[in-house]
Amino acid sequence: MAQAQINHEQGVLRYSIVTSGKRLSDAEVDEMCEAVRKIRGKVGISVCVSFGLLDEQQFRRLKEAGVTRVHNNLETSRRNFPNICTTHTFDNKIQAIRAARAAGLSVCSGGIMGLGETVEDRIDMALTLRELGILSVPVNMLNAYHGGTFKTMEVGDDEDYHFVLKAYGKSEHIVHIPTEISALEQAFAQYHNRLNCFIVEPLLQGAGGMRMYDVSFPERARELCVQYGVLLVFDEVATGFGRTGNRFAADLVLPDILVLGKALTGGYIGHAVTVAKRKVYEGFYVDDPSHALMHGPTFMGNALACSVALKSIELFEKQDYMSKIRRTEEITRREMEGFSDPRIKEIRIMGACVCIEVMVPYVIREEELVKVLQTMKEWFS
Repeated sequence: MAQAQINHEQGVLRYSIVTSGKRLSDAEVDEMCEAVRKIRGKVGISVCVSFGLLDEQQFRRLKEAGVTRVHNNLETSRRNFPNICTTHTFDNKIQAIRAARAAGLSVCSGGIMGLGETVEDRIDMALTLRELGILSVPVNMLNAYHGGTFKTMEVGDDEDYHFVLKAYGKSEHIVHIPTEISALEQAFAQYHNRLNCFIVEPLLQGAGGMRMYDVSFPERARELCVQYGVLLVFDEVATGFGRTGNRFAADLVLPDILVLGKALTGGYIGHAVTVAKRKVYEGFYVDDPSHALMHGPTFMGNALACSVALKSIELFEKQDYMSKIRRTEEITRREMEGFSDPRIKEIRIMGACVCIEVMVPYVIREEELVKVLQTMKEWFS
């Protein structure tokens, strides 16, 4: 009752009561009806419930008590249902939904995505929902943190960041390959009929170890994506705005989707942008709302972040940062030329990036740490 009152005062339109288990008994339904009457009488907020596999008579009692909507998820397609639920059947779900509608209740029903279902399963579930006349559909994504989501982490394989995904096992929907053309061609030859996109950090893999590679790899990726009708996605969050010596790698090879961040605002405020070619954009630009890209984070279009981004781009262009970056690369190559040490595995330079990969941790003794810190202090003297 107290929580219903708080929700009502905060402008929430519905208060939902959810129980566990397959269904409520008649006695439990009576208890819930009494609770609904009290909430409706003292608070006035609309009440919806999720009570499992009830029959039409039980739903009618709930409606008479003041319930206006019932939630009962189909979960998935009829074909896939036995793979995720063993306590009851898909037909049990259908019967309960139809019973609720026959009792005059609105029904909210949808599914859980991320349990190994196929695209066909999702489509079949949606068609069943349409046949049932469902107007309110929730979609639940398992393992989703609304920022650095598990599904976006899944397309990466950096041990430092994504070790937690080991608990879920290797995904059969993601193919990881090295930045080698032979591996790229083999992957497309083997999986092309299952691929929907190819995503890559072009020219420079940042968190993956500052690994640098030639433009021939994304060029070949572009050719294969065109050949097989696969979307090419460039993640230039780290590589954009001159990091690789190019304004964007997309200036060399044009992707279908380009993702930018980090330097977009010069680091002053969090902001990112996804840019798409017209063929991708038009795939969502239709009158049918079911085709809309329903992706609206809380801070989408944040005016302050957009203003900072515009000013950052203005400074990037007016102060000719690309010339500065080219000069930085020239100096770096000049100063590092011929430098070697038994402890160094490789020196890599690209644009404004220089990476010295060492065989062992470079600070292992007290005197070495003192030397590093002394060098830092001398910089400010």
